[in-house]
Amino acid sequence: MSTTTRTPERQLLIAGASVPAQSGRTFETRNPFTGDPETRAAAAGVEDARAAVEAAHAAFPGWSALPPAERPSAGEHQPRLSSASRAPVIRRARPRRAR
Repeated sequence: MSTTTRTPERQLLIAGASVPAQSGRTFETRNPFTGDPETRAAAAGVEDARAAVEAAHAAFPGWSALPPAERPSAGEHQPRLSSASRAPVIRRARPRRAR
């Protein structure tokens, strides 16, 4: 019996929306220890970078008018990992003891 795991997909965050790269291109990251696919992510290009800069430029006046304590940080838009999904990463990151 074979099991398949779904590779998480990550898109670009532009103007508060999760969007694919305009080119439709993606790239895959792999676990350096096993070679297994870890994530498939949108491969941003020049047009995506321009769209992000334009969105940031448009949002800046409203953001900068807020008191600092009320401004959302960029980190608030990052996906959160549950402790269950972090466990394999933590296990792989621990150095092995010499025997």
